[in-house]
Parts: sequence; C-alpha cells; structure tokens
Amino acid sequence: MERTIEVLLVSILTLVAVLYVYPMVRGVTLRLDDNQEFITDVYYVYLTQGSLLRGYHLRNVTLMNNSIVFPTAVLFNGSASRVISSSIIRVRENMTLDGFCVLRIYYREGYVWIEKQ
Repeated sequence: MERTIEVLLVSILTLVAVLYVYPMVRGVTLRLDDNQEFITDVYYVYLTQGSLLRGYHLRNVTLMNNSIVFPTAVLFNGSASRVISSSIIRVRENMTLDGFCVLRIYYREGYVWIEKQ
C-alpha cells in the first residue's frame, strides 16, 4: 500500500511540475520566417561562393556594410541574435527593408553583396 501511495504521489508531483514548466518552455521560441530564410541564404551564398535572386517579406530589416539588423532574433552561427556583424557583408548603400522585396545576394572578391532589385 505504501508503495502505491508513493508512486501516485510522485506521478502527481511530476504532472504538476510539467504543467508549471510547460508554459515557460513554450514561450521560448523563435519565429522562423523570411528573416531566418534571408540570413540562411546569405550564409549559403558565402559557403558556395554563388548567387541567389529571391523574394522576401521582411519587416524593418536594416542592411549596412558589415552588418544586418533584424527586429527579432534570428539563428546564426550557433546563437540567436538581432544584429549580424561580419566584415564580408557589403551593400552599395545602407537601406531599411519593410515589406516584400526581391534581393540579389552574390559572392564577389571575398564579399557577400546584397542588392535590392
């Protein structure tokens, strides 16, 4: 009888702990949207030294030489960050992208260039 009560008590406490922790764990998420696709494509172009022409729906993303600033964190290089800084990122002029845009991403002379089409 004692063993049954002990198992029942441990089961109830485990259930309570899971119900308590689940909302906190569920709240720690990253939106995998076009922001994530965009930075993944930038990295892909760097690795392959190729080029891409693709449309993205970006909200308030700022492109500058050496950095890309996102409104929310994206996964890059093993961590989540809003600002991606790299000396290989190049743009002809600083710009803030808001809405749908077609971007050409290409590798040239050791740099990844990003141009709005």
